[in-house]
Amino acid sequence: MADTRFVLEELSRFVRGRRGPFPHGLGDILDLSRTGMFGHSLGGATAASAMAAGVPITAGANLDGSLFGPVVAKGLRRPFLLMSEDADNKPSWPEIWPRLRGWRRHLRLTGTRHFSYTDYETFMPQAASRLGATDEQLAEFIGPLDGTRGVDVQRHFLLAYFDLHLRGSRAPILEGPSLRYPEVRFIGGAG
Repeated sequence: MADTRFVLEELSRFVRGRRGPFPHGLGDILDLSRTGMFGHSLGGATAASAMAAGVPITAGANLDGSLFGPVVAKGLRRPFLLMSEDADNKPSWPEIWPRLRGWRRHLRLTGTRHFSYTDYETFMPQAASRLGATDEQLAEFIGPLDGTRGVDVQRHFLLAYFDLHLRGSRAPILEGPSLRYPEVRFIGGAG
């Protein structure tokens, strides 16, 4: 959380003063009133915790990370997306769910595992034969969903989510199940 706060404070200082070790023109396009943060596992937990601690993040997303600390009891009033593996093994999620008082969704991506939300999704299928990993071992590690499809679904849903909350764009894919994304299960939502 301290790192997140520090980065946003430094960016804010840069935008105000237009000085620093940043590319020319960056300060003209940064709008820190519309900041989003997402992460996998501990990164997703950090996004939630930073928001609860008052770090100026407009919308956050947690990709398969257990939540802990004060945010679980305190909750959030800003938009928050939970996207999980194909298992119901995050005890903190049902606990925080009623305390998410802003826009919220819990999406479950069928055919995924915890590491499906990392670079392993792309790299492990390429390296599996060199590592001597079987298809079964690979599926146990990153799930049976094709990695290219998994990354594509994650990109589309995260883009729609942040476009909705940072740009005010419509996001029909976040409204409910669709034929285009049959592997996405809507577990819960409000807002």
